[in-house]
Amino acid sequence: MTEPQEPSRYQVTQMQPGYGWAPVPMPSVTPYELKPPRPATLTTASWVWLAATLLGVLSMPLLLWVNSESIATSIFEDSRHQPEPLTLEEARITVTVLVFLALFGALVLSIPFVIGALRLRSGKNWPRVMLSVLGGVTLIYDLALFAGSLAAGQWQYGVVMAVATAGLTIAGIVLMFLPPSNAYVSMSDFR
Repeated sequence: MTEPQEPSRYQVTQMQPGYGWAPVPMPSVTPYELKPPRPATLTTASWVWLAATLLGVLSMPLLLWVNSESIATSIFEDSRHQPEPLTLEEARITVTVLVFLALFGALVLSIPFVIGALRLRSGKNWPRVMLSVLGGVTLIYDLALFAGSLAAGQWQYGVVMAVATAGLTIAGIVLMFLPPSNAYVSMSDFR
């Protein structure tokens, strides 16, 4: 005689007639095995970093575009002393190329910010460290943009962009290190 076998968790059992076959249900998960809920501070920090990144990507191309006529005139005036001076139209084309190069450069430089902001939600520590370092560099850039914008002809746009980006960067750094965020990251690191 054969002994009855223990049911396996992968064993298929027959249900009521006419309903076919179904697997045995999986065992329940204890609350300890579940990941803790993500705090709102970390989710907000992620969105703040994405907003700061978007504003940072748009700041330099927008400032070049707003001041394009004065920059083109300056290039035209400076080229008069060259052996082959530029025309005003060539200077305008140069500024247009600068706007697109600034946009492309900003998009490339924004990649680590976007990756860090999206990975911040996972609860790992490396996105917080990376975004903190990048945020420090961003604050230095914003200070330079603020100082340069005050010297420019149309300084309001640059000052507003620099202050807004710096404010979002500081808010993102602070939100990443608030106590609920710290607790979530410390629990996620041990899982």
